[in-house]
Amino acid sequence: MLFRKHLILWRAPRFQGKFTESLASLEYIKTIVERRSKLIFNEDCRDIIYVLAYTLRELNDSISAESYLRLETTRPNRDDTSSVDILA
Repeated sequence: MLFRKHLILWRAPRFQGKFTESLASLEYIKTIVERRSKLIFNEDCRDIIYVLAYTLRELNDSISAESYLRLETTRPNRDDTSSVDILA
């Protein structure tokens, strides 16, 4: 439940240009994923990775953003490797 709540809550600050607050929500989501990886869907984690990368880019942290995107896009077989592992 907390996962879904924060998945929605990160959007408001982002659309208001408050990227630091948005990143804080995304970091909290990341913590939830690390603790409860068995309960989180791989598709949701993919979305979080992309959003996290875009938010980091808005905060002028292109290197971290690119590393998240590279990890996600270069997985050899996306069905076998979990996006949860990238966030953890």
